[in-house]
Amino acid sequence: MRQSLLVLAACALILAGGCTNTQLRITTVNQGSTLSDIGYQMVLRNLASVATNPSFIPWHISVVGGTAQVADAGTVRSNYLQQWALSRSQNWFNWAPGASASRTIVQQWSTNPIVHTDALKVLQLAYRRAYGIQEMPDKRLLEDVAQDIKKQIILTEDLRTETSLFYQSQFARLEKSYESLRRGTTSTVGEQVLMSDLDGPDPDIDKKSPLVREVAREVNDILDDLREIPTGWFGVGRHHDVPKNACYVAHEGKTYVWVTEDHLPDLSKFTMQILDIAVAIQEPQTLNLQSSGLSFSPGFTPSQ
Repeated sequence: MRQSLLVLAACALILAGGCTNTQLRITTVNQGSTLSDIGYQMVLRNLASVATNPSFIPWHISVVGGTAQVADAGTVRSNYLQQWALSRSQNWFNWAPGASASRTIVQQWSTNPIVHTDALKVLQLAYRRAYGIQEMPDKRLLEDVAQDIKKQIILTEDLRTETSLFYQSQFARLEKSYESLRRGTTSTVGEQVLMSDLDGPDPDIDKKSPLVREVAREVNDILDDLREIPTGWFGVGRHHDVPKNACYVAHEGKTYVWVTEDHLPDLSKFTMQILDIAVAIQEPQTLNLQSSGLSFSPGFTPSQ
């Protein structure tokens, strides 16, 4: 009987391993489903803060990684005791089998707070525009944003090749020295301006190096996000003003912001726009430079 119980306990531990895999799948899916709620709550809380103070500096955290762990542990024990009487005419047996099991579930998100000043300025404009305040980045902020984005772009081999071909063709066509060409070309060296004041097609696109074109594209995407921010899709008030059909509610102090079901598409659109802006402008970091060159242009030096 003792052996039978041990076999049953061993089988139970084996089956528990399969249950662990099932629980891990459930835990991972449940954890992943919280990403949308994190984004929605972050956006609504910032909107509530801006309603209280239009000059409020918004906060933003980017989820950069996550961990889901399920650990099952089990033990089986069997205590056997035999006692003899002094007369050796009687003895007693004491067998106390037992088993124990435990489960530990760990869910963790790794986050990165946005602390870059230029990113916070653009995010502040985005939240203000959600209230209908018609503000856009000025020329100086756009130039700062462009320089920030330039530092983040790792010069891939394709971009490096395009840059070399660009400057080779410029030298061959204009037959100018390096310095004269640099003054007539929008590159990313020195104090040259990366962004143009013109709306619509850029007439100087042929003078822009490939890296400048990529930076300009990133900045223009941010401007498009700002222009397309929807308004009038959320309610603002006190706690007693929140309707019963509100799907998402957040508050800052006594100021509440809510969204009803008919405006969920607007909430999703605005949340995605905020995420796009936050991802595009990050704290400059040291890039892993390839041994074949530095991550800036021009990448071609003419032979003498």
